[in-house]
Order: sequence, then C-alpha cells, then structure tokens
Amino acid sequence: MLVHDAIQGASLAIRDLAQSDLRYEGMCTTATVALIVHDFAVMGQVGDSRVYLGRGADVRQLTEDHTLHNLQVQRGLLKPHPARGRKSPITRVLGRGDAVEVDVGALPLMAGDRLLLCSDGLHEYLANDDELQGLLRLDVHEAAPAAIRHANARGGKDNITALFVELVAG
Repeated sequence: MLVHDAIQGASLAIRDLAQSDLRYEGMCTTATVALIVHDFAVMGQVGDSRVYLGRGADVRQLTEDHTLHNLQVQRGLLKPHPARGRKSPITRVLGRGDAVEVDVGALPLMAGDRLLLCSDGLHEYLANDDELQGLLRLDVHEAAPAAIRHANARGGKDNITALFVELVAG
C-alpha cells in the first residue's frame, strides 16, 4: 500500500503543478520504484521504465511496460521480439487524471540478488540478455556509469537512468 500510495501522491502532485502553472501544462512522467525491507522487495511501476532481477546466472524483467506495443503483444497482435527496442506510445503515466493504475509486485530476495531500475533510455539499447547480464555482474558501484556509457555508445537519444542495488548478507 505504501508504494502504491506514494506513486499516486506523486501523480497528483505532478497533475496539480501542471494545472496551476502553464509552463508545466501537459507534464507527465513514468515511475519505477523499489522498497526493500530486509530480504523483501516491493516494486511499483507506471510507464515504460523497468525493474530487472539478476540472481546468479538468471536475469528476468520484473515489471511490464505500459506501452502500445506491449499491449499489442499481450493481445497476440505482435510477437515480443519485434516490439523490443522500439519506441512506442506510453499507455500509463503519472500526472494525468485523478488516479493512475499502478502495478505493484513483491519479491523475496536472497543475498547476492541484484536489481536494476532503469528508464527506456537504457533498456532500449540492451540488444540481448547477455548485455544485461554483463551489466548486472559488474561491481554495483561501477554498473550505473557502465550502463550509461553502453546506452550512449549505441545512440543515447533519450534520458538514461540506471540504479543498481545489491542485497548483501547481513
């Protein structure tokens, strides 16, 4: 509930600012958050930013993009691979309307697990899971700058955000 309510509150604050100041008219954004308590993560997501989990050799996407392409994939109109790496209109954002539908999920974590929270400015330049796996294997302090360099080297046409988190044994 905390993650959901925090995202709803942010959406309302953005909407209110956009309505009260014409300089911000039409302003909206995406949000991907992770609340980690001990060995448990609660993730909230709206838009096309993502959370990935790296656990050993396994890498998987934990969130689902709120885009027209992904909606078409879900309905069987497109295959997942052709939609990957392409810009698509976003179907859910913060800052529009009185409420936004927030995806919230929870996951138990294990020591050594790594999370990557990133914008489409990074994930659109990850050509395959090997590139993502390589970034998740880096020292957690070096991973974000390396991810940004990776996206910039492949074009870097959008804002690039990358946050790497590692659960250490405590």
